[in-house]
Amino acid sequence: MGVEGDVSSVPGRRGRWTVVALLVLALSASLGRYALFGDVGINLADEGFLWLGVREVLAGAVPLRDFQSYEPGRYLVGALFGGGLLDVRLAAAVFFGLGLAAGLLVLARVLPLVLLPVAAFVLCAWAIPRHKLFEPALALAGVFAIVSLLERPSARRHLLVGVFAGVAACFGRNHGLYNVLAQLCAGLYAYACLNRTDPLRKLAAWSGGIALGYAPMLLALVFVDGFAAALARSIAFYAEQGSNQPLPYPWPWSFGYGHLLAHERLAWLVAFALPPLLLPLAGLVGARWGCRRPARTSFETENPAPAATQDAERRGALGRVLFACGLVGLFYSHQYGVRSDAPHLAQGLHPVLLAAFVLPCALRSGLARNLAVALAFSGLVALAVAGPPAIETSYASMRIGSEAPAPDRAPFTFRAGEDEIQADFVSADYTQGMCRLLEHFVRPDATLAVLPGFPAFYPLLGRRPPVWWSYVLWRLNEEQQASLLGDFDRNRVDFVLVIDSAITSELLLRNTAPRVWERLETDFRRIAQRALPPGHHLFQRIR
Repeated sequence: MGVEGDVSSVPGRRGRWTVVALLVLALSASLGRYALFGDVGINLADEGFLWLGVREVLAGAVPLRDFQSYEPGRYLVGALFGGGLLDVRLAAAVFFGLGLAAGLLVLARVLPLVLLPVAAFVLCAWAIPRHKLFEPALALAGVFAIVSLLERPSARRHLLVGVFAGVAACFGRNHGLYNVLAQLCAGLYAYACLNRTDPLRKLAAWSGGIALGYAPMLLALVFVDGFAAALARSIAFYAEQGSNQPLPYPWPWSFGYGHLLAHERLAWLVAFALPPLLLPLAGLVGARWGCRRPARTSFETENPAPAATQDAERRGALGRVLFACGLVGLFYSHQYGVRSDAPHLAQGLHPVLLAAFVLPCALRSGLARNLAVALAFSGLVALAVAGPPAIETSYASMRIGSEAPAPDRAPFTFRAGEDEIQADFVSADYTQGMCRLLEHFVRPDATLAVLPGFPAFYPLLGRRPPVWWSYVLWRLNEEQQASLLGDFDRNRVDFVLVIDSAITSELLLRNTAPRVWERLETDFRRIAQRALPPGHHLFQRIR
């Protein structure tokens, strides 16, 4: 049994006010970060893809059918806050705050409340990139859902976690798949180790919950003309091309980020070493200890457990949390297993971070346990301050303040639609310069297509895309190229801006869509070539 003051002692009287306090803490952390850095920097590619999708929804377009997109969930949430860039960032911050609250509720089952603000800081620091905050939020909520299921594997809990999996699928088919697989494993584990009653009833409740959570998509498939065909085409496309451009996992023996400083290189090594080290350990310890019969949790009763049962409850709660972290983290590792860089790592790392906070509590000795928890918290804070999150959010140094910033990194304010954005001078000069050039050469009544990426130029210029494709980062087959060329003709595209900023030559538009490039060479002419940056081409229709 934990001694008095032990970091792993069973929480006492925690009810609805604890939930409210953790929700306030999570939203404050996420919105505080938004308040500090929400108007700093701009990502014309990936963030532009989200921003354009939100504006298209506000204009009445249907995701997947009328424009290239993910599942509609994130665009509908963004549209609730407005169509400006800062509105989209605020929507993502609020959504992540809710997911962060779910993660803190998981930690509160085995850690004292005094440590949770530190955990909130670390989890919030890893909330990168800001246009992908839906991913870690859903991962954290997925851990909470499985912990709740293991605490009381009733038919009602199976229904509720199924609803969550269905809702997650409305934000991305990958999130639906990750959570369905994790919940299926958790349900089988709960049946085998915890409660063998009513398996068919629980399976029916879980399946019905998935259908209920996925109901908005099911209704759209039935009643929105063309949506079912568009979803089928999207699934087939990614099944053929893959979910992302691959980037090998940086194992320690193959790590090659030579451009990083020594401490940054060490931080990357530690960050990418966490999942393969912690996920198996968390899963094994969790599976072993989670077999203990669930007791009524401190969130379900106002009466603390008797002292004689607190140690058993603590170890059972710890096992369930670790098992859930290991299970969800295993499936979410696909997020960074295909393309292994800091932004993709951050999209699936949060269950691993939860496990890193909790694993030291598995030590039996009270003194060793306290020291291990202190070491884990300090190490994770150091990783968040000096590691990949700090590198990814380097623009923040402008707001925090450095005594003598380099001229090309000094803050510079420019307008992005209805909002004012601060960025380094090079980024701001490029964005403003391109907008001025396009406004000069492309008359307001002409149609402009931007390929193969950088869709942020559409909302920056107050325009709507005349083509379905806004992100051509894969090789298009004959049918897909014909569809893009069909949009050229149906919508009478007058100008096409091609920005060949691909990492490899194979991903240049002339190689990913050779028929489209051939049409540009025959039916269009290049203009303003000397005024454009290298790799940029502006085509004007001549026939």
